[in-house]
Amino acid sequence: MSLDSFINKLSGLISNKVQENNKKIANQMSNPFNAGLDASVFSGANLDDFKAKIAEGMNLSTSDSIFYESINSAGVEYMFKYFDKDNNGVIEEDEIKEASSIDGNDKSFSMSDLNFATTSMQYQKIYDDYEKLLAEFKAQEAQAAQNSAGTAQYSAPQSSGYSPNYVSNAANTVAQAQKEPDSKEQLDKIVNEELPKLREEREEIIQKAQEEIEKKNEELDEVLEENEKELGELGENYTKTQDEIEKCDEKIGEYNTKISDSQTNLQSYQGELANLEGEYGALQTDTKDEKVNSANKQRKSELEGQIKDLKEKISKEEETIKDYQEKIKEQETIKAQKQDELSAIQEKIAQKNPQIAEKLGKIQEEIKQIEEKKTQDVKEIDEEIKTKETQANELQKEIGTKAGKDASGPYANYNSEKGEALAKNALTVRGTTGWCLAGVNDSLAETDGFGQRLSFEGAYQAIDALQGKVAGYENLASQFEEVSVDRNELSSLPAGAIVVWDRDPNNQWGHISIALGDGRESSDHIATQMTQRNAQYHVFIPV
Repeated sequence: MSLDSFINKLSGLISNKVQENNKKIANQMSNPFNAGLDASVFSGANLDDFKAKIAEGMNLSTSDSIFYESINSAGVEYMFKYFDKDNNGVIEEDEIKEASSIDGNDKSFSMSDLNFATTSMQYQKIYDDYEKLLAEFKAQEAQAAQNSAGTAQYSAPQSSGYSPNYVSNAANTVAQAQKEPDSKEQLDKIVNEELPKLREEREEIIQKAQEEIEKKNEELDEVLEENEKELGELGENYTKTQDEIEKCDEKIGEYNTKISDSQTNLQSYQGELANLEGEYGALQTDTKDEKVNSANKQRKSELEGQIKDLKEKISKEEETIKDYQEKIKEQETIKAQKQDELSAIQEKIAQKNPQIAEKLGKIQEEIKQIEEKKTQDVKEIDEEIKTKETQANELQKEIGTKAGKDASGPYANYNSEKGEALAKNALTVRGTTGWCLAGVNDSLAETDGFGQRLSFEGAYQAIDALQGKVAGYENLASQFEEVSVDRNELSSLPAGAIVVWDRDPNNQWGHISIALGDGRESSDHIATQMTQRNAQYHVFIPV
């Protein structure tokens, strides 16, 4: 793609997204929850003052607290930059009026003003990234013009990380980029990517060293052949001894391969064992729910058998590794003896012809250096492998422990497949604030198995519907179970759990969100899981 065609395509995509954005904002102007915040409290504030006022406002027991919470969710520093149009580090009165006038009323900062701000910030980021990308392309064009009279074709610089698709997905790019991988994702990366890559590198190091040593041995053979008549029996003995050393190396390499295979099996068994032992230790059989107790007792019995089998497999692999390690020691002892014999032969050759001995000694020294480098490189990569294996086992145990806790606690009936599917769809958001129920409905409608929207005016009305108390929502309610969770545990809800906050004197609509399983919640935007709202809450998990 040429530079001009790339720019035209990217500009078109940006233009389309901005038009869509403006239409969305226009539609949202009719938002019934369009009360206003007296933004004059920010007058004269620098960034630190602004942060302090937001934190203070979130603790207010008034209707304004929802605005402060929404600003915090959108990103305090980004919002400060939105207010501070002239970038002088202070929010001035005229800047406040400009930010508050989107809905036609510059006296207060309304939800429509806030919606416009949060969506505009996303597209400002697109323009900023676009400018950076364009600058990179222009620099590339100038360089190419110098090198090849400007005839080169261009593609996105590998360093930029951007593509036209980035623009069309701008609404959820930042949220997804900030998402930390969960334990399963980390484990999968270590076991299926990092460890195999390290083991492959280990084999490549050994193979490369062996190939280099073989070439050096060929050089030794050439020297001996060139001087066959002069060396006579000494040359024959040298060749024979060198061949015996090579056979030792071949056997050592073969045994190392066997050990590597057993270590791979061992790590797999140890990881599985850590998982099962973590689950076993976390399973409770003395909960208040007899059904849970009975199910956990049965599961513990199953785990005991599996743990026993794994320990036997681990013991067998450890014995195999030990046996081959002993065989390697035997070959290394033989090799050392042969190397002593070779040195003795080389001394005799030196007495007969110092020049030949010098050539042989130089090649042997090069072989020694190759072996030493191989040993050091393998040692370093083995340490990396050991570290990764330890991390994998710890993650396995963490996953197992969580499974045991979930089975024993309020999440005993949690359906992880449904929950993770719902949370995955919840990563794509509208990028607004004040439309939490609409955002949750988008995710429900897009997730197979649910497919039904909660058609209410206020988020709080979803409580009765998910409890099965509202006609027409029986099927949806049957796919969720209400559980009792302490406030301090809300941030560790499993993926796909729905939290509904009731009304309070300062908020007539309530709030609803979907837990992403990593301490964040999704509604019409993504934010840190709400835990301190001054209202009653209900938690529903997919079952």
